[in-house]
Amino acid sequence: MVVPVHGDVSIRWCDRVCLSIINGAFNEAGMARWFELVQQHWQQQGEPTEWASVLDMQHWQGRTPECEALMREAVAWSMAHGLRFRILLLERGPDNIYFKLTQKANPVIPPNSNIAICQNYDEVVEALQQHGFSVSRECLMP
Repeated sequence: MVVPVHGDVSIRWCDRVCLSIINGAFNEAGMARWFELVQQHWQQQGEPTEWASVLDMQHWQGRTPECEALMREAVAWSMAHGLRFRILLLERGPDNIYFKLTQKANPVIPPNSNIAICQNYDEVVEALQQHGFSVSRECLMP
């Protein structure tokens, strides 16, 4: 039985920053597709040894519990392959609260990770610059 992909993602790179724009509710197949795309784009960028990830989750609608193992695998892979800083772009509201509660109750991202939660692209650019990643707002904006 083929499981349909739920959740949509687009990925692009700006210098050493991988931007994933995440839309909808994700099932395991959707999460697997996102992880596969990140790996492909990382390879196409020449397998950078130091990079940052921005997850634009402004139109994210959650995930199924089956995604957890794959999310942990994606986090471990990215950290082992040069990820130095991760930003979650989440506006204040239910999605932000949901993420924080699930991360606290059942962490997917290790506590020692270098991570920031930003509410808009201006904050994203500022956080990236503070961590040595020079990128413009115009490059990141979808």
